[in-house]
Amino acid sequence: MSFETTAIHAGGRPDRAFGAISTPIYQSSTFAFENVEDLIEDLDKTLNHL
Repeated sequence: MSFETTAIHAGGRPDRAFGAISTPIYQSSTFAFENVEDLIEDLDKTLNHL
């Protein structure tokens, strides 16, 4: 491995369960709504743009 690669991965240990070397990136979000009607309104707007 080159110095740069070693520097990036230094100190990391493989995940025992899955063997992953790097920390996974979870691309998710959480949203809060005042009420169900606001949620439905936002979902309708989103689905109309797909």
